[in-house]
Amino acid sequence: MTSDSEMETETKEKPTKSTEYSREEPSLGMKIAYTITLIVIISSMLSIPLLAGIPSSSNGRDPLFVVRTITASQRGTFMELGIIPLVLAILTTALLRKRLKSDNRSKDIDSIYVFCFTITFSIMLGLIYIFGGAYGPIDEFGIQNIALIVLQLFFASGIIGAIHIISEEGYGIGKAIYWIIGISISFDIFDGMFSLKDYSPTQNKGCVIVLIQTIIKKIKDLCKGIHDTSYMDEFIGVFDRAGRDPDILGLLSTFVILAIIIYLVSIKVEIPSDKKSNTRKYNFFQNLEIPLILTKVCFSVIYFISNLIFTNWSKEDEGFKHFLVSFFGRWENVADPGQTEQLAPTSGLAAFITAPYGPDQVLDYLGNSIGYLILMGLVCGFMSWLYIHKLQNHDEAFTVGVFFRGILLGLLVVFAEYLGPLGTGTGIVLFVLISKKLHAEIKSIKNEKNKN
Repeated sequence: MTSDSEMETETKEKPTKSTEYSREEPSLGMKIAYTITLIVIISSMLSIPLLAGIPSSSNGRDPLFVVRTITASQRGTFMELGIIPLVLAILTTALLRKRLKSDNRSKDIDSIYVFCFTITFSIMLGLIYIFGGAYGPIDEFGIQNIALIVLQLFFASGIIGAIHIISEEGYGIGKAIYWIIGISISFDIFDGMFSLKDYSPTQNKGCVIVLIQTIIKKIKDLCKGIHDTSYMDEFIGVFDRAGRDPDILGLLSTFVILAIIIYLVSIKVEIPSDKKSNTRKYNFFQNLEIPLILTKVCFSVIYFISNLIFTNWSKEDEGFKHFLVSFFGRWENVADPGQTEQLAPTSGLAAFITAPYGPDQVLDYLGNSIGYLILMGLVCGFMSWLYIHKLQNHDEAFTVGVFFRGILLGLLVVFAEYLGPLGTGTGIVLFVLISKKLHAEIKSIKNEKNKN
C-alpha cells in the first residue's frame, strides 16, 4: 500500500499538462526581428519568377487577375497561388475541429494540420491551374516544366505554412496572414504610383512618374519657346487612363476612400456583455478581416472553376457541359485596342462577382454592378456569421448582429470598388482593417512591456 504522503510527493513531482507545454513569451526584439524577416521573405517571393518556360500563348489567361491583390498573389512568381491554399487550409482545419468536437485540441496539432493542408491544396490547385489551361495549351509545356512549377509551388507553400506556424507560436507582431496581405496590397498601390514598367512607348506605368514626366516635358518645351496646345490632352490622359491602368483620378479616389474607411472603422458600439446591464464597447467592424478574406477566396475559387470550364468546354453547343459554361460564365478579351490581351468573365456567375472598376464601368455594366453589390453583401455577411459565430469561440455578445455587420462591410467594399482606386477597393478596406488590428497588437505589446 502507498502512503498518503508518498502519493502527495508523486503528485507534486509529476508535471501538469499545462506546465509541460508552457513556453516563454518571445521578447519584443524577437517579435520585431521575425516581422522584418517575414516582410523581406514575402516581398522577395512576390518578385521571384517561376523557373519554367511559360508559353507566350498564356498572355491574358489569368483567371485570378481580379483577386490577386487580396490573395497576395502575383502572376508568374513564387506567390502564384498567394494565400489561397493557406486560407483553405485554415478553414478546413476549423471545420474539422468542429466536426470532431475537439475545441480543446492543442494549437500545435492545429498548426500541423494547417501546414499539411496548405501543401496539399497548393499541389492540387497548381495541377488544376496548369492542366486547366491557365498557362496556355498543355501540349506546349512538357513534363519537365510541369514538374518544375509544381515543385516550386510546393516549396513556396511550405514557406508560407512555416511562417504561419511560427506566427501562431507567438513570434512576430500579429498574424502572418495579415502581414502577407498587407505587403501585397502595399506593393500593388506603390507599383501603381511609381512603377517604371512601360505603359506605352512614351510613358511608364506609375501614374505619379508619368505626371512628373509630363510636367518636365512641358517645362522643357516652354524653355525652348514651343507652345503646343496638345499637352492638355496628355494631362487628361494621365488623369484618366483606360481600363484598370493606374491614373491620378484613381490615386485621388484612393485617398478619399482611405479617409472614409479610417473614420468608419473607428466607430464603436456598445453591446451587452452578459445577462446583467453591463456593456462593452466594440469596433463596429472588429474581427471581420478573415470573413472578408474568405469571401474573396470564395470568389477566386469560382473564377478558377469558371475559367477552367470555359477553357475546356466553350465550344459545346448543348448538354450539361454547355449548361455549366453558361452558368459559371463566358470569358472574352476586355482589353482596349493596343493593350495586352486580358480575358475576363462577361456573363454568368463569374461576371456577377467581378467588381466594375470605376464609375464608368458601373454604368456600362449596370446589371453586373447590381448583382455584385447583392452577392458581395450576402456572402460577406454569411462568412462573418460562419467564422465568428460558428468557428470561433467569441463571447455571445460579440456575435450579436454579426451577419448585419458583415453585410455592411460588404457594401463598404462595393462602394470602394466603384470609385476605382489604385489596386482594388477591397484591398484598401482590408489594408485599413489589418493596420488597425496590427496597431492594437503593437499597443498591447508595449503596455505589457511597461507593466513588466
